[in-house]
Amino acid sequence: MGGVYVNYAIDYRVTLCLVVNDGVELGEIKEVYSHPHAINEALNFISRLNASISYTQSTSEALRLVKGHRHRAAIASRIGGAELYGLKPLVCGIEDNPNYTRFLIITRHMNRSGGDRTLAIFSVPNRPGSLYNALKPFAELGINLSMIYSRPNRG
Repeated sequence: MGGVYVNYAIDYRVTLCLVVNDGVELGEIKEVYSHPHAINEALNFISRLNASISYTQSTSEALRLVKGHRHRAAIASRIGGAELYGLKPLVCGIEDNPNYTRFLIITRHMNRSGGDRTLAIFSVPNRPGSLYNALKPFAELGINLSMIYSRPNRG
């Protein structure tokens, strides 16, 4: 993929909510659904509910599973979750620590003001030493890597 540029990075504070169907009270909740990351971000709050936890592929899936079920709740954002599915945020700000998500603004034109960051996306074979061999030239050239994300290749 050539000819694209990361022009800006925006850190956005994501506030998590316990999302329920209209009219549901806190004491009625028996099951909590959400993506493992969201569950982990709000674990202290969830543990006080004394409800079972069910992991989903996404917060959207959790919201779909909660819709129409009185004893279920989802962990999701207010706008990206509750309002889109016609559900109600019962309690917000339930994350254990402030939660930020970084969004990248990617365009086909370079920002003329320049910058000091570069984004590189690549894959390596699944065998010992592959990642080391890919990163070694950065160290040899004195290039500082400030962040590395590793994601498994589902294929």
